[in-house]
Amino acid sequence: MGRGLLDFIIHGRNFRRDFRHQLKTLVVVGAGFTIAFTWRQTIFDVSKRIVQFATNIKDSSILSIATSIFTTLFSLLLVLLIIYFLKDPNGND
Repeated sequence: MGRGLLDFIIHGRNFRRDFRHQLKTLVVVGAGFTIAFTWRQTIFDVSKRIVQFATNIKDSSILSIATSIFTTLFSLLLVLLIIYFLKDPNGND
């Protein structure tokens, strides 16, 4: 019985520390999602104007598809650049 109580106390501290860490992570992810959702329409509108200026497309559905493709490609390029520049110089993951 004493061993079970000791395990509970030790693992209880670890659980509380991990729970707080996970809760902080949840708050940061939630805030990040809220910020991204807020900026979604603005980024789409700016990309739409860039695509419309570059291609002179007048049809709204084709323009929307082209804008989505442009935004996707730009985002992928940005992610690849970030991965490249934040790579560990020692070769560790």
